[in-house]
Amino acid sequence: TNATSCTASNAWSGTKATSGSQSVSPASTSTYTLTCTGSGGSGNASISVTVNAVVNQLPQGSFDEIRTSDGVVRGWTVDLDSSTSANDVQIFFNGPVGTGTRVFSGPTSILRADVNSSLGISGNHGFEFTIPTSYRDGKSHSVYVYGIDINDSTKSTLLTGSPKSFTLSASIAVVGDINQDHIVNSIDYSILNTHWFTADSASDLNHDGIVNAIDYSILNSNWFKTW
Repeated sequence: TNATSCTASNAWSGTKATSGSQSVSPASTSTYTLTCTGSGGSGNASISVTVNAVVNQLPQGSFDEIRTSDGVVRGWTVDLDSSTSANDVQIFFNGPVGTGTRVFSGPTSILRADVNSSLGISGNHGFEFTIPTSYRDGKSHSVYVYGIDINDSTKSTLLTGSPKSFTLSASIAVVGDINQDHIVNSIDYSILNTHWFTADSASDLNHDGIVNAIDYSILNSNWFKTW
């Protein structure tokens, strides 16, 4: 048309150059129309830009264990839509959500270097919850742990490893009694020594991710204590 002028319509507007290009960033699928006029008459062309909706990823994670030495529920969860942020954990006893009793709801707060390294992320994605005294009654109780979605708190994931169960008495185990025989002695020292400089959770008495001299000091401070 030997265009001398061009006008935009539909998803854009105004006068446009007769040659060249322009970048657009629509929030949703949009159609852009350009009408140009010149000595040869007028003509128009349209193009549609499709914007795909972002898919919300549900959280993932693991209910690692119920540590019977001190009655702690532990594991990790992360919402990869916001991988540096802490997402909430909800813990239910004696049944899943809807039938069980919710005993905890709150954000992850413990650094899990193993999880961060595996997934290539950062942030505190671990959780630990101490079982309340009211459930240390010598009876069996089931535990269900959920990771809560950051973008939509009505959505959640039942963590891998759920459910688990525990039976605890009112007596609190002495830290250092690794084999749970109700006394801290040379057997526990032998077990700790076997796992020296590993991440064995039973022998890692201060739960800092490594069995070392700090754990030996804790065991030594409770030597021959019973419970």
